[in-house]
Amino acid sequence: TVVNRDKLLLSTTNAAMALCREMLRKLLTKLCPRLDAPSCSEFLVQLSSLLSPVFVTDSQFEDIKDAIQNITTLSQAKLAEVEEGLMESDATVLKDCLRSAKSFIDTSLKRFTAVSQGPVLEFVEGPLVTALRNGNWLLLDNINCAPGSVIERLNSLTEADPSLSLLEKEPGLVFKRSD
Repeated sequence: TVVNRDKLLLSTTNAAMALCREMLRKLLTKLCPRLDAPSCSEFLVQLSSLLSPVFVTDSQFEDIKDAIQNITTLSQAKLAEVEEGLMESDATVLKDCLRSAKSFIDTSLKRFTAVSQGPVLEFVEGPLVTALRNGNWLLLDNINCAPGSVIERLNSLTEADPSLSLLEKEPGLVFKRSD
């Protein structure tokens, strides 16, 4: 599928907003209760100042990206203050949240850079891959009308030890019966 820059921007902005909400929820439920009252108040004021432009206005991805990066930096500092008092599971949840925020920003920026340089092809999983992933049946009606290359590719699914390799996606995927 060819990636449309406007659709990519819209979907990424929506995903970034959802990530902001999820980060906020985790920070408020896991980190704030472990902070002393003055530190918690200061943290909430700082969070509010970072998030108010994002949630109050019609934010663009750049604004949300900056907010996520600033929240991540602020949260890492606060997490370092209280890490000893946190349960291990809470610390892991918060660290995973901050790590996924950084990964999201890095991935989004790479995709925007690629799209801005011209048309980009992106692998989109179709019904066959979805059926393989979920272990569902799939009826291939009129498969005899498909191009020879498609039939050749699907032949591996009819063998004694069925498998399908998808190398179009990074990293490559291999579906086998044991999966």
